[in-house]
Parts: sequence; C-alpha cells; structure tokens
Amino acid sequence: MLVTQWDCIRFHRNAVSLRNGDAATTARGTDMRVLVVEDEPLLAMMLEESLIDLGHQVVGPAASAEHALRLLTNNPVEAALLDFSLGSDGNSVPVALQLRDAGIPFCYLSGHATLDAGTGAPDAPLLSKPVSMAALEDALARMA
Repeated sequence: MLVTQWDCIRFHRNAVSLRNGDAATTARGTDMRVLVVEDEPLLAMMLEESLIDLGHQVVGPAASAEHALRLLTNNPVEAALLDFSLGSDGNSVPVALQLRDAGIPFCYLSGHATLDAGTGAPDAPLLSKPVSMAALEDALARMA
C-alpha cells in the first residue's frame, strides 16, 4: 500500500481532531460534494477543513490533474475548486474541461491575479490564494 503525504496529513489532522473531540471531522456535512485539486499539501488541508466546516463533503484532495480525473470517474461531485497551476504536473485545464462538459460548476484558485489566456482554460471564476473563508463561502453559494 502506497502512503502519500496526503494520508499523513489526514491521519495527523484526524488524530488531533479526535483527541480534541472535534465533531466537524467525525460528522461531515452533506451540503455539496466538492472536488479539491491543490498541489500544496498545507493549502489542500486548509481547503478541506474549511469545506468541512461549511458542511460540505470533500472529494480528494488531488495533487495532479491525472489524480483528479481518476477521482471524477468514481466520485460524483456537485462543484470543484481547482488550483490552476499544479507545479511540474502542469495545470488543471483537463479537469476544468471535463467538469465544463459535465455541467459541473467550478472555480479556479491561483496565487496570480489573472490566468494566461493561451492555456485553453474554460471560463470560470478565479479566487486569489490564500482564499478567505468569506470568499470560499460566497463562491460555493454561487456554484450551488
């Protein structure tokens, strides 16, 4: 069995949450199933925790477009948050195209104010990282 950095982070977070009696981790909300694509483990963990706090279920996080596409084949989602730039793995455009074709709303996350127009990325809202809880909540409400 392959153990990834995501597994280690989740294990640590769940152990701390259970030790502290945190019900948010043990009783996940079911408002929306949200795919998270983020290659930075700490940002992915923060997004995951924020989504759970807002009552959503998290699919992922996926650190690459390839992983995200695999997740989408077996996990229905109602919305997605896509880190646009995935480091050496490229970008999330293939995931965005599949979501668009399936009619699933999504938004991009980026540390840049704009996206490069030459990427072929479908239009979608852009949230600047780091994403505030208010901006995340607003974006999810618009995607609902």
